[in-house]
Amino acid sequence: MKSFKIFPDKARALGNVMNTNSKVEDMIGVNSNPIILLDENCEPETVEYDNFQFPKFQMNVLGSLYETSLTLNVSTCTPYVEDNITITATLRDNNNELLDGSIAFYCGNDCITNGNNTGNNDVYTSTTNGVVSFNYSFDSMGEYIITARSVATNRHHSSESFEEISVSKKPVNIWINSVSDSENGGSIDDTGYNNVGGSDSYIGSSTEYNDEIQFKVQLVNSNGQPIPGLSYSITLDGESFDTGTSTANGEIYTISNLDSGEHTPTVYCPGNNMYASSTETIEVYNGSQLEVYVSYEATDLVNPGSHLYTGILKVDVYYGTNPVSGLPITILIGNYDISDTTNSSGSVVINGWPMTEGTHSVVVNTSATNQFTATTTTTTVTVP
Repeated sequence: MKSFKIFPDKARALGNVMNTNSKVEDMIGVNSNPIILLDENCEPETVEYDNFQFPKFQMNVLGSLYETSLTLNVSTCTPYVEDNITITATLRDNNNELLDGSIAFYCGNDCITNGNNTGNNDVYTSTTNGVVSFNYSFDSMGEYIITARSVATNRHHSSESFEEISVSKKPVNIWINSVSDSENGGSIDDTGYNNVGGSDSYIGSSTEYNDEIQFKVQLVNSNGQPIPGLSYSITLDGESFDTGTSTANGEIYTISNLDSGEHTPTVYCPGNNMYASSTETIEVYNGSQLEVYVSYEATDLVNPGSHLYTGILKVDVYYGTNPVSGLPITILIGNYDISDTTNSSGSVVINGWPMTEGTHSVVVNTSATNQFTATTTTTTVTVP
């Protein structure tokens, strides 16, 4: 609180006139804390003014009369590097009424009033109906404190408000997807795989073993928009494979001469001052696609009434034109489950297999090996 000496003829400024009969109660309603002064005999002290004796009052003007409040608002508390945020400050008096005044803004120790970083040079801007607003962006990630501070006047105190901001680098998504499904051999697992357009996660459908596998690498933002100009590296099974720079349409890479089995290409983007680092790993399986043929030859009608025949059920497995021997397979016919291994001719032959007249569905599953991918083939056979 501030103390003032007020003479009787100036007392009207506070809404009251004091005279010799004035008491503390007479000062009720005045925006101050009046205290009548007493002498050593506990009698009111007086002063002669214009041939009159007036009591002395100590007038402590209430500091709350001059208080202001400043509200600071930031449009987002988790912006990315170089994203525009809107900083708004609102100034009010002690009655919560909008108050025009001058405000300076700071990011740490730097003045950023009106969105311009002027370092240690303080710059103030005037409110309009108590409000001032501007845009600002950060050129690097980190934790920042935004401060707004109003200027004190002869009628109002200064006030201050701050907001803590955490600025992050923009995320990077790495898309790895098939280039061709008609010429390239091998298959790709869904693990860690982002396929553009939502198509299936399979590279190639050729029966050629150890064929070339092509894939495209594309870097995009959280909205799926391409990010050009970011460097990245590719490893294959932990060994350096290639490097590149992202483009709007993506870059195509070819894997060739792979051993049969599973492989893991990994794309790593270290990011930069704006974008965060990112890693994507896919699983590629390289192996031959087999061709499976099923036939049934009815040889004997064993029950004419129920049209039941016995015959020869044969399954042939080929890679290209070459029969595949020693391959475990499973044959499913109705409720029957038959497990066997192909012979030197690439066949499984079951003599005397009973089947009724009509059509039957035969499902053959081949197991995966170091050379061949697992397959499932469904064939319809007709009896007789």
